[in-house]
Amino acid sequence: PSLPNLPPFLLLPTEFPPQREYTSKILRMYVDMIEKSGGTEFDDDLMEMCAGASAGALGEEQLYHFRTFFVSEEESIALKLSKGFGGQETGGTGVCLWEAGLFLSEFVRGNMALFSGKRVLELGAGNGVAGICLARLQEPPDRIILTDHSSRALELLEENLRVNDVDLHRSHRAGAGAGSTHELSEFSPVVSTAVLDWETCMRDFDEAALKKELHEPRTGGKEDLDALGDVDVILGADVTFDPRLITALLEVISYLFNRRAAVAYLAATVRSPEMISFLCEEMSRLGMQFQDVAAEAPRQDLFGSYALLQDARVNLYRIEPGS
Repeated sequence: PSLPNLPPFLLLPTEFPPQREYTSKILRMYVDMIEKSGGTEFDDDLMEMCAGASAGALGEEQLYHFRTFFVSEEESIALKLSKGFGGQETGGTGVCLWEAGLFLSEFVRGNMALFSGKRVLELGAGNGVAGICLARLQEPPDRIILTDHSSRALELLEENLRVNDVDLHRSHRAGAGAGSTHELSEFSPVVSTAVLDWETCMRDFDEAALKKELHEPRTGGKEDLDALGDVDVILGADVTFDPRLITALLEVISYLFNRRAAVAYLAATVRSPEMISFLCEEMSRLGMQFQDVAAEAPRQDLFGSYALLQDARVNLYRIEPGS
């Protein structure tokens, strides 16, 4: 039968378009459903969408797409993501979707008391999903600082914040994000972004320890880290995939512990037992106290229906300064 009104899920790509392959697959499934029901006529809008999706799939590669998570009947989160890993010009691996990022976001939403009224810093914030969840807490942090080494990744992160009605550098927000009616607190945290490179910070730490002659400040280094001010809680997700970066990451966390920070939470997808072992060895070397709390930590189920998270094993390390 003719379909004068397309269902809502087929209208969504207009505002936040997913991957063309995904759109094309959904449209083909819908057309097959009509044919199996005995339909012989198709709505012009539907056929135009099918033609557009097929042509797009054969044309220029789509570098970015949106993925919209309907986390409840009242709330959705839309993320602009990179297709594949890409290079630095597209934001690198940070603007992909990673299992531990979803896991950390669920942990944030299930543990509001750990963050309410605090100053929270995320290292390697990537696409910003955890920051969005922090900003939407009913009793949010006082300040949220989202950092990444890639300026392009931060540009896309800031776009994701805007899409989800999270205002940068402001303490009040009236919206609810991505068409959501999710109820928000009247006063929201001050949210900011900054370039931060852990390896550059570690080089600066080493030079300061050796009392070398002062150099011009390096972008993303110790001076930029100091400019962020003191923080209470440190977060990170899927930032432990490279041994070289693990050492630099933990050196930055140790530096922040020495200033004020009381606790860090690192979500790490278990892809290599050797990498997890190295992470634990480095935390021990730096005198940190740590425990995997993934099994016992409460989480609000936001993404449980997505296979990406269902099939993953994620450790969540609570890390504190050594006594």
